[in-house]
Amino acid sequence: MLPKKQLATIFAIIATEIVGFGLIIPVLPQIAMNFEATAIEIGWLVSIYSLMQFVATPVLGYLSDIYGRKRLLIISQIGTLISYIMLILAHQYWLLFISRMLDGITGGNISVARAYITDIIPKEERPRGMAVIGMAFGLGFFVGPFLGSIVFALGYSFTLVALIAAGLSLTALTMTMVFIKEPVQHVQREKPTYNFIATLKHPAVGYLLAGHLLFFTVVTGYQSTLAIFTSKFLGFDEAQNSMLFAIIGLSVLVAQGSIATRGGKNHFKMLFVGAGIFLTSLLLLGFFPTAIMLFVVGVVKSFGHALVGSFLPAIIANVRKRDSDGELMGIYESIISISRVIGPLIFTALFVFGPQLSMTIMSCVGVVGVVFFRLGERKIKSLA
Repeated sequence: MLPKKQLATIFAIIATEIVGFGLIIPVLPQIAMNFEATAIEIGWLVSIYSLMQFVATPVLGYLSDIYGRKRLLIISQIGTLISYIMLILAHQYWLLFISRMLDGITGGNISVARAYITDIIPKEERPRGMAVIGMAFGLGFFVGPFLGSIVFALGYSFTLVALIAAGLSLTALTMTMVFIKEPVQHVQREKPTYNFIATLKHPAVGYLLAGHLLFFTVVTGYQSTLAIFTSKFLGFDEAQNSMLFAIIGLSVLVAQGSIATRGGKNHFKMLFVGAGIFLTSLLLLGFFPTAIMLFVVGVVKSFGHALVGSFLPAIIANVRKRDSDGELMGIYESIISISRVIGPLIFTALFVFGPQLSMTIMSCVGVVGVVFFRLGERKIKSLA
C-alpha cells in the first residue's frame, strides 16, 4: 500500500518549487537584456543552472545517504530561496549569474526526493511513486508560465515574479521542515561509501544510464526545437505557443496521474512501450508537420514520456543495494541536467535542415538508447 500522506507532501513540495522555476525561466533572457547582457552572456545565464546541477546532484544524493533526506532537502531549499532573493535584489548581470549558479548547485534536490520515495515505497510500487514527481513537474510547468503571463500582462516587472518565486520556495521549505519525516529504514542503515566509478561500472546500471543519456538528449532536443518548429513551419505566435505548451503540460499531468494510480507490474515492458510511443510520435511529426498532427503528437508523446520518466528511475533504483539510493538518483538527475545542455546544442543546429531530417535523427538516437535499455534488461536477468 502506498504511503499517500508522504507522497502528497512530496508532490506539494516539488510542485511548489517547479511553479517558481516556471515563473522565472521563460523570462530569464528578457531579465538579462534589461542589464544589457550580450547574446553569449544570455546563453551562459540559461546554461549555468543545468551545468551546476550536472555537477551537484550526485553529491547531494550521496550526502543525503549519509546525513539524511530531510536535512539535505532543507539545505538545498534554503539555497534556492537565497538565489531568488539575490534575483530580487539584482541590479547587475553578475548577480543574476551567481543567482542561477547557486540555484543550480542546490536545486538538484529532485534526486533527494526520488531517493526519499525509494525509501518509503516497495520495489514493485516505485514507478507509481516516481509518477508523483512527474505529476508535480507537469502541474508546475503549467501553472508557473501561466501565472507569469498574468503578472506581466498586468504590467508588473520581473521583481514581482522573483518575489512570488521566493515566496513559493519559502512555502516548500516550511512544508519540508514541518511535514517530512526521515524514513526509518534510512536512519537505521549503515553509512555508505561514495564510489561514482563503481556505480557506472555496474554491469546493468552502466547500460541503463547510457540509454538514459541518449534518450533524454532526444527529449531535451525536441523540447528546445519545438518553438522553432511551430514558429517557422506553422506560423505560431506567442499566444498559440503558450496554448500548445499549456496543453502539453496538462497532458503530462494526466499521463503521470494515470501511472500513479495504476502503475504496471512489468517495468521494462512499460519502459519500452513508452519509448516506442515517444519516438514514433517524433517521426510522424517530422514527416507530417501540420498543426493538427502537432497537437495530437503533443498529447500522445506526453504519455510515452511519462512512462519512461516513471519506470526508468524505478528500474535503476531497484538494481542497486538500498544504501546508495541517493547517490544513484543523483547520477540519474545529473544525466538529465547534462542532456539539457547537449540536446539543445545538437538539435537546434540540425533543425536548420528541416523537421524531417532533425526528427529522424532524434528518433535514431533514441532507438540506440532503447538498445542500451534492452542490454541492461538482459544483464539484470543474467544476474538474477
